[in-house]
Amino acid sequence: MNSTVEEVLRFEDAVQNILNFVVSQYFSLFYLVCVITSKTSDIKPRLSGFNLYSFEYENSSKESRDNFRKAVESGCQSFVISDDAILSFMWDFRDIHDDCIQRFPNKHIIVYPTQAKGKSQNLISSWKTISSIEDLPNILLVEYQELTQTFSFLTTKYAGNNNDSTDLVMLSEIYISDNPRMKLQSVKLFPDKTSNLQGREIVLAIFNYMPYVLWKEVVGVGALYSWYHESLYLSLSKYISRTGITCITPKPGLLSPISTHILPFSTELWIAVIVSYFICALLYKTLIFFRNDNDQSLNIQSDESLSKIFLDMLGIFVLHSVALKFKQFAVMIFIAAVLIVGLLIGNSYSSAMASVLTIPHYEKGIDTVEELADSDTEWGSTHDAWIFSLQLATQPMILKLLDKFRTFSKEILQYRGVRQDISFSIERLPYGHYAVGEYVTEETVKNYQIMLNDIYYELCVAMSTKTWPLMEQLDDLILQIAQSGIQQFVELDVVTRNTNNKIQAEIALSRHRDNVGPINLSPSHVIGPFILLGVGLTFSSIVFISEILIKRNARMKCLK
Repeated sequence: MNSTVEEVLRFEDAVQNILNFVVSQYFSLFYLVCVITSKTSDIKPRLSGFNLYSFEYENSSKESRDNFRKAVESGCQSFVISDDAILSFMWDFRDIHDDCIQRFPNKHIIVYPTQAKGKSQNLISSWKTISSIEDLPNILLVEYQELTQTFSFLTTKYAGNNNDSTDLVMLSEIYISDNPRMKLQSVKLFPDKTSNLQGREIVLAIFNYMPYVLWKEVVGVGALYSWYHESLYLSLSKYISRTGITCITPKPGLLSPISTHILPFSTELWIAVIVSYFICALLYKTLIFFRNDNDQSLNIQSDESLSKIFLDMLGIFVLHSVALKFKQFAVMIFIAAVLIVGLLIGNSYSSAMASVLTIPHYEKGIDTVEELADSDTEWGSTHDAWIFSLQLATQPMILKLLDKFRTFSKEILQYRGVRQDISFSIERLPYGHYAVGEYVTEETVKNYQIMLNDIYYELCVAMSTKTWPLMEQLDDLILQIAQSGIQQFVELDVVTRNTNNKIQAEIALSRHRDNVGPINLSPSHVIGPFILLGVGLTFSSIVFISEILIKRNARMKCLK
């Protein structure tokens, strides 16, 4: 009996010594060490000098899962787990981490035996069936052999063929009487398994969106941005590249010849001229009305009609000669001021008209984000991923853009591109190329131009599950590639081989129009005035006929 007690105490002391050595040797740089046992565990680790978070794990109970979640959110990166709690821990490992905000990919775990008469073989056969073991390359299993009174230190193979990656590899073995600090000092109990994966496979799936592809297993790479929503459920890598999201918009057409003669002045200036014209006419009428009636030398009669005054003012504004006879000094000053203003306005209009008639003028295009938001034109693509980055925006202009975004099939987008009634979202790649949808054809792109600025920019990243253990290695690879500058060559090579170079050139040069220079005048240049003359003649003819009919009816009534 005493011998059995002594053996148990000896076993427990040996386990405690092993745990203290491993934790001090490998876990000292971690912020928090999590100690997990079961209620039936015979050995509770006694670790001093470390920031610990301890709890009991029982069959995925709510209390156990809550404690696990708190440990992860508290920054736990290392775990000391009893062998009778490891299976429940591994079953919940992925789910708990997916629910947490904090994420540390390289967890270090040591599983220790709790009884001298162990159940290691049953444990090993069970945990190899749990998929989360693939996320734990840094796991150390301490196994006790009662017959030989030795502790075996085992870890998973991880690298190499995927089918045997969970097979166990012996790292070292010591006797129960050995001092672990002496025997294990030169042994790497957590060897680096990720620097050489020895052909370990990563299954990839590619979708047709050049020049991006998607890796679809536990990690995704492609046209994936640092989206907030996805960051809640996935881990994001260092950014691979910067991309700008902009639009190609319908090119503005030539202005109609009918509007040629209103182009010299802007809308605001036309309003100012018209208002000034009416003010001058009414002020002229006022000056005449309040003239000195005793001055018989005035040539302006008291029955000066309002229509004649308006016609005289119009003549002054269009540089037409007007016969005015007056001796009133106030009227003289007023007319002099109006003549100067009319001279300046008329000459300005004539000078601007000369350029309007000889240089082609185009309709107002969509050049900026503000103009896209204020226009009646929709913008869209085949997927609403283009607006994921804008969905949390609160700016009124961005909200207007979101309301105008539409998703359609490739066929509908191609049809609307021919009609030029929609703008297409495209990506401006880091080194001068563009990611364009297949629905933008060579014929369509000729009628489109790229906007002057981007709607927004994003950072392309890789996404993985929160427990994927190779994220740090991927980050290092991304930074090495960025430092080498090879991305510029790869972008050029991929775009050249896999996209339509004519479309790339058309977009790049879409804002450079040929300088046709001065053009010869044609009848279309003066069609506007002729239309105005036709309207005037028609209206005057109607009024003239109406006056004749009214007077004829009046005479008939008088004769009766």
